Amino acid sequence: MPLVLLILLYFSHFFHFNMNEYLAQPSKYLNSACNDTISSSSHFSGLFQSFICGKKLDKNLHKETLIKSGIYHLIVVSGGHFLFLESVFNILKLPVLVRSFLLFLYYLTTGLQAPGLRALIQLLMAKFIFTHSQHNTSQLNLVFISGIVCLILNCEYWASLSFWLSFSVSIALTTSQSLFYQEKPINRFFLQNLTIYAFLFPFLLKLSYSHPINIFVGSLLVTPTFFFLAFSGVILFLLEVSSLIFLVSDYDQVIQYYFKFLEQMGSFSFDKNHDLWDWSQFWGYLLLLFIISHFLKIQFERRSIHV
Repeated sequence: MPLVLLILLYFSHFFHFNMNEYLAQPSKYLNSACNDTISSSSHFSGLFQSFICGKKLDKNLHKETLIKSGIYHLIVVSGGHFLFLESVFNILKLPVLVRSFLLFLYYLTTGLQAPGLRALIQLLMAKFIFTHSQHNTSQLNLVFISGIVCLILNCEYWASLSFWLSFSVSIALTTSQSLFYQEKPINRFFLQNLTIYAFLFPFLLKLSYSHPINIFVGSLLVTPTFFFLAFSGVILFLLEVSSLIFLVSDYDQVIQYYFKFLEQMGSFSFDKNHDLWDWSQFWGYLLLLFIISHFLKIQFERRSIHV
């Protein structure tokens, strides 16, 4: 299978294959319908269009607050959104094929974002390929292979910053879970964040806030912020379609207070870096870390067997 993937990867890059070109028209229609549905009298309607529909967030104070607090990736539709939907579909006990179709439909709705495709491919491969495979495949290999499949389906992702960020964080989280699963919860938290920081270090050093506290604070805030935004989106939608639209401005104040809290949490961030970016160095660094992580995982498993 690895050899087949490498051959497909070569031909995809050689012929400049881009799957999204064939999906652009239905995606544009669904994305527009999603944005129109969320449009409301709320001051934060643009934020929820980004959070749910994948619309690019305009430059404003809220965007800077999300970046400095380390949770801007919540606005870029990525793995968290698809995992949340998958868990909801699982609770509803929808058939696997129906769940997969709905996840694909959501990918189209969010404007064909690279992190969304990576998360979708990983979920689908876990369901249809490795679940029924006779060979044991580690979660780390699953993440790596799903990333390769994304590059095969869209050659433009070789230079997509959002794809590589999503891919790097996914590998870092899987590596941390594989290596540190026996640690105490508090130790796992710190080791997980250090692993993420290690995988993102070139990006953080060149293009973002390089202070490691940014990663730790973002990890603390990501889950409550995700559910707060999801809950707020539902509340605003219900107020919009009911006769209580006059309460929208009042609930906007609640959201504003939460953003003031986020602003305080991100007040430690230094000035943003704007250095030149070298893709080849980043790819080499990421591949090296993946190889080291894979080697360490094998050593840990051997040690646990002997113990």
